[in-house]
Amino acid sequence: MEEQAPPRITALIVSRDHADQLRRCIQSLERSTDRQRLEVLVVDDGSRDDTPLIPDEFADVISLKLPKRLG
Repeated sequence: MEEQAPPRITALIVSRDHADQLRRCIQSLERSTDRQRLEVLVVDDGSRDDTPLIPDEFADVISLKLPKRLG
């Protein structure tokens, strides 16, 4: 079994109350030609809309949901 190399690039997205824009951003990153080398991390800064649910739509996206706005 061949060992997978760790990601070479991390895309860190911090978002609050921008579900549609976050979805479009992640979709764009998912279409990257070198996606397997890209790590996508989303930090939700206490959103009150559907923003915290968006990363769950993508299998390889890591998310951190803050319980309240920390800025």
